[in-house]
Amino acid sequence: MPPLVLKERKQAYYKYLELAQTQGNVMPLQLFIAESIVTANDLLFK
Repeated sequence: MPPLVLKERKQAYYKYLELAQTQGNVMPLQLFIAESIVTANDLLFK
């Protein structure tokens, strides 16, 4: 299932993406993507 980045969470996505690219800190981005996959799953199967 692809992650779903909601409009209101787009700024957080860009922030975590920048952290991963510039500082090598990928954990916040990984957690964000995992949460986004769960969100997409919840929306599709409710």
